[in-house]
Formats: sequence, C-alpha cells, structure tokens
Amino acid sequence: MPGCSSHALECPKARVARAGFAAWSGIAPAESTAVSAVDAELVAWDRHELLDRFLNQQIQRERRALERGLTLLASIASTAPFIGLFGTVFGIIHALHAVAIGNASGIEGVAGPVGQALTATGIGIAVAIPAALAYNLFVRRVHISIADLEDYAADLVNVAQRNGFRAVAPAHRAEALT
Repeated sequence: MPGCSSHALECPKARVARAGFAAWSGIAPAESTAVSAVDAELVAWDRHELLDRFLNQQIQRERRALERGLTLLASIASTAPFIGLFGTVFGIIHALHAVAIGNASGIEGVAGPVGQALTATGIGIAVAIPAALAYNLFVRRVHISIADLEDYAADLVNVAQRNGFRAVAPAHRAEALT
C-alpha cells in the first residue's frame, strides 16, 4: 500500500495484519484428540470463516478511517456552485432594484452589481471544481487501498490455511506471507 513505509506500524495493512495474526493465534487448533475427517474439515472451515470475519471487520474499520472527511469534500463540491448562484441572484436583484428606483442612469449603475454577481458565480465554480476533482481522487485511492487490503487478507487466510491454522512463530510470519 503506498505511503506505508514511513510509519509501517500505523499503516492500514499493518493493522489488518495485527488483527489477522491475533485472530489466527486465537483460533489455532489444539494439539490433541484425533477427529474424523469430516469433523476436521468442519473445524477448518469454521476457522477459515472466523479468520475471514476478523479480517473483514478490520478492513471495514480501515475503510471508515480512510473515508473520513470525504462527505465534507463532496458537500463542498456540490454546494459551492449553488452558493455562487445565490450571489448571482442577489447581485442581479440589487442591479434591477437600482434601475427601478432610478439610481442607475445607465450601464454604469448596473455594471457594478452585475459584475459582483458574476464574481460570486466564478468563486462558486472555482471552489467546486477542485473540490470535485479532489473528492474523485481520494475516493479512487480509498477503493484501491481497500482492494489491496482485501487481497492481503486473502493471502493471510491462505497462509493460515496452508499451515493448518497453527500459529506461525513470530520470526517466520513475514516469511510466510511472501
């Protein structure tokens, strides 16, 4: 995942790995009684489902953290043009009011308020466009990050399954995932 190297212990992938290893250690099979092949398969399936569930819960936590602030950005992008439009409407009303009461004797009396109205529209658009572009960029990055986390979680489940859900010694955990 891009950007994880500087704070490797605090990146989303590291948190998913910690949650996965904690769950994996908690569901490791006991070294005891022999069970039938069917029972062993059901137990392995339950462990698989349990590890999957733990990893998916952590991925959902990471999704919520990554999506924090996107609603505000989307709101700014969608409302800024309307706020600019309000400025336009009020500016034109002001210009028409000046014409109606006779304070505007020509184009000079109307140009100021109309210019202010167009400035308000321009500011609204100037705010909305970068906000919409930033929102789309961040949403795309969140989708890519979540897809990476889901791939990583699937790899972790596969490693756990290959090891029979026995906990791997800490020194070998990184090697097992490569």
